[in-house]
Amino acid sequence: MAVLFTLVNANQAGIPGLGRHPRVSGNGRHVGIVFAPFWAVVSGLNGLAFAASSI
Repeated sequence: MAVLFTLVNANQAGIPGLGRHPRVSGNGRHVGIVFAPFWAVVSGLNGLAFAASSI
C-alpha cells in the first residue's frame, strides 16, 4: 500500500512520467511533494522489516 501511496502523491506533486491531474490545487501539489518521500521511506522500511522477518 505504501508503494501505491507514494505513486499517488508523486502524481499529485506533478512528477513527470506519472501524468498530471488538471484539478489538483496548489495545496494539493504541496501535500504530494511532502508525502511522496514519506511514503517512499515507509515502503522501504516495510520491505526491510519483511525481509528481516523471514530469516
